[in-house]
Amino acid sequence: MENMREILMIDDKFSKWQPVLEKSATHYVFIITNTTSVEEGLGKLLNYPGNIQAVMLALSFANGAIQGKEGLLKIKEIDNYNSIKPDKQTDLKSLVSLSN
Repeated sequence: MENMREILMIDDKFSKWQPVLEKSATHYVFIITNTTSVEEGLGKLLNYPGNIQAVMLALSFANGAIQGKEGLLKIKEIDNYNSIKPDKQTDLKSLVSLSN
């Protein structure tokens, strides 16, 4: 497909969001790739530079040493993505300040 954009969603509860996100992805012509931990997401970003246009990041993870805020900082070290957004409203102000 031409002009296919890829969004990486780093969230261990992706299955909860998948039905809605897949419908939007089809409509707006993008694909969503999921990783279930920040560590796995960082690996994908490092191994496939330039393939991902945006990142959606959960704030907390049941498994994994790196949580959302620390993950956000590590993602920004790799690349300054157009969109780095939490998938929850809690503590949004601190994440916005980290992403600037």
